[in-house]
This record gives sequence, structure tokens and C-alpha cells, in this order.
Amino acid sequence: MMLQRMPSSCLHLLRHGNNLVTRCEMYAARRTMFSLARRSITSDTTSQTRWLCSGPLPLNQSYRATLQSRPVRVASLCHQSTSSSAVESTIAADIQQESDHLSVTVGNQTFKASYLWLRDHCRCSSCYEETCHENFVDIVALPDDITPKECHSKNGNLHLTWPDDHVTSYSIQWLQDNTPGQRSMAGSSQQLQPFYWDKASLAGNLPEDVHIDEVREGDGLKKVMENLHVYGLTFISGVEATQESTEAALNLIYKPMPTLFGDTFCYQNDGALNDAASLNVALQNHTDTTYYEASMGGLALHCLYHDGTGGENTLIDGFHAAKLLKETHPDHYDTLLHAPVVGHYLDPTKDFRCYHNVLRHNVLTGQLQQIRFNPHDRSTLSYTSYEDAERFYAAYRTFGRIIESPESKFLTKLQPGRMVVFDNWRLLHGRAGFTGKRVMCGCYFNYDDFQNLKRTKANLDV
Repeated sequence: MMLQRMPSSCLHLLRHGNNLVTRCEMYAARRTMFSLARRSITSDTTSQTRWLCSGPLPLNQSYRATLQSRPVRVASLCHQSTSSSAVESTIAADIQQESDHLSVTVGNQTFKASYLWLRDHCRCSSCYEETCHENFVDIVALPDDITPKECHSKNGNLHLTWPDDHVTSYSIQWLQDNTPGQRSMAGSSQQLQPFYWDKASLAGNLPEDVHIDEVREGDGLKKVMENLHVYGLTFISGVEATQESTEAALNLIYKPMPTLFGDTFCYQNDGALNDAASLNVALQNHTDTTYYEASMGGLALHCLYHDGTGGENTLIDGFHAAKLLKETHPDHYDTLLHAPVVGHYLDPTKDFRCYHNVLRHNVLTGQLQQIRFNPHDRSTLSYTSYEDAERFYAAYRTFGRIIESPESKFLTKLQPGRMVVFDNWRLLHGRAGFTGKRVMCGCYFNYDDFQNLKRTKANLDV
């Protein structure tokens, strides 16, 4: 209901406002949305809404009052590379006060910050809680034409006094790093860059195995995250071929993500698992959990036992395959970026399904972020028109041929003691048919947990 009352221009900005040019309009759209949300809460007089609001609001007000009772100080952003604290600095800046913004020039670089942005990002202790990194500025209540009554710089710091006598202080360095447009959307060019590979290029650049003892006692987790960032995969050796040891090794990386198969899974080719993985047939290359809205970001597999032949595993860099598709068939790439497809998991007691696109771009960078490609878990196309279904088939089959080409497939046979962990949003995996008994153990990892580990353990800007 709230979104229905929003102006169409605001809805458009909230959906597509990643363009840096529209940051000021984005503030207006966000303020409109928050204002409508507040109006919806205060105008709803049902007992259910009163009950929902009766708990959190007083607690929040009490917490905010506690914050405001502290002495005002300039806080720092400890999770950023620089601090907003006003500290003496040799940075010389030319500051021009305009009608609705400040223009700051440092050397040959000029950047702008609106007064609304400057008030919104105040880092004093009454506006920002440094411990939990949460903002307590009420952006909806700020006047549309807010302007500081006093502005001056000293020793590389900017000091603003607002009409209510509230004082905001920033270091020029912090402003230089954090004002709109100052950060690259593609990450630092100095850090490790992803290596998109095919069979031949990976064969000559396969990352070294990380021994489980390194993960347990050294910088092995950093190496694991670096390998996942660069190659989309990593091998971990020295893992004892038992379910208990495998689970212990997985928990050294991060807590496995529970799915309908449990926290971790162990299965063999007896058909007991309601999944083609528990059969001995060949599996087409695919990504897993396409039937989840938040499909799993990582997958770990460890072969505990195999007394037969076959069962070789294939790994394909889906981002490299998608790049080839975009270069050779841009129309098919666009179809897979927009055409809906349904992934499902069905049994007598379960009905998981997700409507998704095969390709998904990052909303900030505009670059490919995720592939959902699973011929086994794909539902019918009954929800789309005949013409759209034919376009989808043409695009899906063309992409599938690139994926299944011998040039794309890296072939390996998982052995007891050597576990593979890979990015399920980037890599596709498959398996040849096999004979004999084969026992597998593994788990899924949440995408956000992997991104967190890349930032905190490998210092990657992802």
C-alpha cells in the first residue's frame, strides 16, 4: 500500500538509482518513502499495529536518549580506512559554500557534498553509534532546505554549525574518501583480480592446494578466500575421509548454511536422497539450489569412498562462458538476463520454487554477479508466451552448448582426503556416470558469509 501511494518518479529512483548523478534525487525518494512509512504506522489504529509498535518504539527512544545524554564527540568509522574524526592534518583544501552544497577542492580534485548529506552523515556520538555502526540521524525530519549557519575549516578539518547549534566535524580526508562519487564501484585496481578461465587456461594456473592444518593454525583461510575470489574454487587437502573430520574441516571455514539437506550432507548412490546426486547417472553441468530465492553462494564436496570406475567431476567457469555468450550472441545474453525461469524442488512433503533469471547483474557495478543454470531443476514454461518461450530456448541452448563444450570443462576426479570448495554463483559443476559404491560428504555456504570472509580475512574490496 505504501508503494502504491509513492510518486512514480520516486519508485523509479528507488529501483534504478545506482547512477551517481541521481544521488540528490535518491535522498528525496528515500525521504518520501520513509515519510509514507511513518504516516502508515501512525495512521493505523488497529490493535495489531499498536501492539507491534508498542515495544520497539519506546526502546528505541530510550536508547536514543541515552546516546544524546553522552558528551558530544566526533566518532570515527573504524570499519573504514579513514576516520571522520577532526584531527590535525596537513591537507590543504579550498572550500566554497554554495546555496545547497559545499564544493571542496584538494589539489586538482574537486568534490561536492550537499548540506543534507553532510547533516545526514554526522559522526558525533548523538548521531552515530560507533560500536554498532548505526546512524541515528532522522533523515525524514531534516528540513528540505537545511543549510549550516556557520562553516569553517582548520588544520585539515571541516566544522559545520547547524541552525539548532548542533556541530558536525569531518576530516577532509574522510570527506575525500566518502562523499558521493568518490569510491570506485568496481573495487580497488590494486587488489587481486578475478581470473576467468577455460580448461586450457586453468590447467596452467591451477591454485595450489591449501592444507587443512593451514586453515586450522595459519593463514589458510585467507588463501581459501583469495582462491575463491580469483578462480572461483579452491582445493583443501589433508582432510581425513570420514564424515566427522569433513564436518570439522567445513566448520573451520565457516558455519555451513542449513538447507533441506541439513547443515551438512552425506549420501551415496542408493537413491535415498531425493536428488539425482544420489544416483550413479551422469549429471549435466549446473548450479545448485536454483529453487531458493537466496541460492547458496558456496558448495563443498568431499569424496569419502569410491570402489568403482567413472564419476569424474567437471567444473566450468560460468562467468567465462557468459562472457563468450555476450560477445557472440548479445541478444541471447540479454534474453537470459531478463527472461523468467522457475527452479523447483518437489517431493510429497516439499514444494520449493523460485522465479529467477539465468543471469543477474550487480545493481551497483552493472557487472555479472550470479548464474542460475540447472537443467535438472527447471520447471515448465507455462507462465510465459509461446514467442518468449522460443526466445528463451534459443538463448538457453546456446549458453548450454558453450558450457558443455570440451574447451570449457575442467575435469578432475575427487579423491578421499582432498576436498573442493567453489563459488556456486560463478562455477557450474557436473559429474560423469560411475560404477560401484560412492560416498560423498559436503555442505553449502551462504553467499554473504563468503563475502564477509573475503573482506575480513583476505582484505578484499568486494
